[in-house]
Amino acid sequence: ASAKSSTREIFSEAFQNDYVILPKQANSGIGIPPTVAQDVKDAGLGDAMGVAATLLKLEEKGEFKDKGVIAVVPTDAQAVLAFTFVEGGFESLGPDSILYSVDKATRDGLAVGDVVTVQLLDGTQLQLTIRGLYTDDVAGNLVVDRSIFESQKLPLLDFSVYVRATGGVTAENTAALEAIVEKYPTAKLQDRETYINEQSKQIDGFLNFIYALLGMSIFIAAVGIVITLWLSVWERRRELGLIRAVGTTRRQVRSSVLWESVITGVVGVIMGQVLGLTLGWVIVKSFEDDGLGVFTLPWGTVMFASVMSFALAALASVIPARKAAKADILAAIATT
Repeated sequence: ASAKSSTREIFSEAFQNDYVILPKQANSGIGIPPTVAQDVKDAGLGDAMGVAATLLKLEEKGEFKDKGVIAVVPTDAQAVLAFTFVEGGFESLGPDSILYSVDKATRDGLAVGDVVTVQLLDGTQLQLTIRGLYTDDVAGNLVVDRSIFESQKLPLLDFSVYVRATGGVTAENTAALEAIVEKYPTAKLQDRETYINEQSKQIDGFLNFIYALLGMSIFIAAVGIVITLWLSVWERRRELGLIRAVGTTRRQVRSSVLWESVITGVVGVIMGQVLGLTLGWVIVKSFEDDGLGVFTLPWGTVMFASVMSFALAALASVIPARKAAKADILAAIATT
């Protein structure tokens, strides 16, 4: 749920666009020609920024490692983006510089003014100076000026074009932009709200899948508790018969089995939460270089899952508890 709500927050805070131009086939690998953004600007419809994603090798601890970077035109980024910079900004970005996320700069022990070495796909090495530190997660860890890729054989294609239209979202602007986009068979136009809703739907599908797995695991856990307690009652039917014979009431036997189930549930919930949160932290930290290094505990979900687990543990014990309480005393004692 926190991931879903953060989508709207990210685009509300980091972007000032009114429209987005995207590839028609999502995740197809087919990008948008960089001329789309230029056509929008040439038509006088407002500011447009094409965003490209590519790989380069960054020297870290004496060896080059593949890193994903976002490539933008600095002047366009200034007009469309509203990043939160701790130091520097897009106005400082050029072909001899690079922008770092605060998290990555902290991990690497780097600061504004430090020089890093990068290697492009054709083997060209560049010395880039860190000119800014930003806190926004939407751009990953590294942002560069796309002009450094002009010498490459293959041109960079945009994975999206953000448009800040003069006058905002209007019927006239929409019609004019659709006329431009129609020239490019691989592109489609969406307004800001439609785009955010579409991104949220993708997160909805993922979250529903996770919740389905969670529900299945809870169901399996409840079945496991029922079977375990039932076997426990069956294996201890002689002991249960003896304690009934010496005066234990059916209510006390039933309560004993119920409390046994609750204690089992408490132990299981504590162990499950500790293990699950630990694994979640490990997974998030393993993607730090991809811009996913922030670990946040969803306290509401954690508490809800814990309470539901306790409740299911108690409910799962009802049948075994009733069976233990109703067991025939003489038959139970005679069991070998």
